Amino acid sequence: MINKRNVPLVHLFGIIAIMMIIGITMAACKKQPAGTPGNTNTDSGVFLAYVPVEAAIFVDIQDVATDMPPHTVKSPAGHDITMVPAEALFEAIGYSTAWLPKEQRLEIYESSGENLAFVFLIGHPVAWFQIYAAEIDERLNGEEPLLSPAALINGKVFIPLHFITDRIGYWWDSSVDSNNIYLFSPAYREMRMGEGKGVSQPLDEIEMNWLLNTRTENWHSMGNGEKETIIFFIVRWWDVVDGYITPDFDEMLMFADLDHQMKINLKNGVDEGIFQTACKIYNIDISKYFRS
Repeated sequence: MINKRNVPLVHLFGIIAIMMIIGITMAACKKQPAGTPGNTNTDSGVFLAYVPVEAAIFVDIQDVATDMPPHTVKSPAGHDITMVPAEALFEAIGYSTAWLPKEQRLEIYESSGENLAFVFLIGHPVAWFQIYAAEIDERLNGEEPLLSPAALINGKVFIPLHFITDRIGYWWDSSVDSNNIYLFSPAYREMRMGEGKGVSQPLDEIEMNWLLNTRTENWHSMGNGEKETIIFFIVRWWDVVDGYITPDFDEMLMFADLDHQMKINLKNGVDEGIFQTACKIYNIDISKYFRS
């Protein structure tokens, strides 16, 4: 039987216990707020988990300085979506950026800084963009669905990599020997292709390693954009060493020749470098390249 004089003390202990539970719950919430690595809430209330990837980002072979690495997040179908730090990447491409923390909004401006080009809202699955329509001399607004909503991770805005390729027209390739991300502008391949007769720009160390590390299995895992880039690397090297007439080469024919031979290599279990294969097909003395 409880003494009536002890009842207030029991109530006091109950109140203290409830306050402790509330305090623990609030502390747990503070330990992992939205926008930290591992989670972000979207407009629809869906909880997304992000995983950092040990990878560097290159734009036209130039290293992009970033405070945080790319991340991946699962799509509804279970596929990995690559998320990249938006501000660093857009600035490397030539845009300027403005982060509005109260609105949770990232604005991207054209190089002049006058025209707003893109807008991303944290947790929103659609990006806003503005383009200039020359035929009517006006700027038009539009929306681009995102494979995953823009996310805020450790104070940095991340967007799906596909937006850079689909909306801005950059090609993207994964390095054949790492998780590194290579983005190529439309002007890059034309500029680096060379004019023939030994005046092409020599391959730098990254391009050389990428080319020489591309072998039978790598080739078959590449997309057409990656394969075209590898072909341009080959032709530039041929031009630098042999004075190969770059404008005279038939890209489509070379693509078909290499693709056919690499399929034969794969079928016969032959693991051969793409550069060695190309030199064999076109009767080019490969020894002088490794001497150089």
